Amino acid sequence: MTICTLNFQPASLGMQTRVNVVLPDNPATASVLLLLHGHSDDENSWLQRSRLAAYADDHNTVVIMPRVDRSFYADQPSGIHYYEFVSRELLARCKAWFNLALAPARTFVGGLSMGGYGALKIGLNNPDQFAGIYAMSSVPDLLTRWDREGDSTIGPLFDANFGSRDRLQGSVSDVPFITTHWQDARRPFIRMLCGTEDSLYPENQAYAALAQQHGFDCQFESVPGDHEWAVWDYGVQEALADIAARDQA
Repeated sequence: MTICTLNFQPASLGMQTRVNVVLPDNPATASVLLLLHGHSDDENSWLQRSRLAAYADDHNTVVIMPRVDRSFYADQPSGIHYYEFVSRELLARCKAWFNLALAPARTFVGGLSMGGYGALKIGLNNPDQFAGIYAMSSVPDLLTRWDREGDSTIGPLFDANFGSRDRLQGSVSDVPFITTHWQDARRPFIRMLCGTEDSLYPENQAYAALAQQHGFDCQFESVPGDHEWAVWDYGVQEALADIAARDQA
């Protein structure tokens, strides 16, 4: 196993950024997990705060961890296109740099908190690229959160990322809307996990039920804990094990 850190300037961002990539011995034959960080984290958090490296070493899976700051994986009105970067340009660059297959049946996206939302957004909008989604302690319904907390710091943050509530509603960033207006024959599976003491637990439960009602293979797992790394360490271990089991099926 090798861990690479790359500094580069993507066209979609127009500025320097970083990505960490965990590589098995033969990445050309490996499954790929695009693993996204949360609102207060960065590209290093999964490596520093979980046992991801040890888990990845047990499985033939490439893990790609980009830095997206507090973007909520959005193409911002300012012209900084984080969604395009993560869902398109980054994967194309990694495919070229590391000779990855990126077969859709063996490519997955996951994340925690803001990154769990990003995993749902990116996976649902790109069913031609991703077989499945691993969403941990997610923020699936941004419109409800905007209505509830728009007068706090979340309002200016959402304004910067999405422009306005009206621009978010019904867009590629509106996860419940995408789920309830699905038209593609392909449906990525969804695996959700959340701590029972997490304030986001009810909305994760609600979204899982919504996805199930609209025909998605969506499973929700409740685990002891709050919005914390003990939950996400368990979650990423389970995700990598599930990917490995699918490889062997």
